Amino acid sequence: MGSIYLPDQLKARLVRAARRRGYLVGRGRQSQLAEYLAYLIRLDEQAGGAERPRRTLDQARGLLSVAGKPAPSDEAIRDILAERRMRK
Repeated sequence: MGSIYLPDQLKARLVRAARRRGYLVGRGRQSQLAEYLAYLIRLDEQAGGAERPRRTLDQARGLLSVAGKPAPSDEAIRDILAERRMRK
């Protein structure tokens, strides 16, 4: 695989993070940036790839909450969602 383009700001953040973790990062063959990327990939794989549901009642409740009023019930949220679906 060839080079991968990264925006300069992202590259700078990646280099700073690698240096904070003790990786030697610079130009040339001695750079440990590839090892740092492998480390990040291992962390991601260990965390598991469980996808979050796109919509949950808790998320809807948080979006519909109003200060000083009780949060809407699950049934009220379902009614709102059903009404929105009928409009489409």
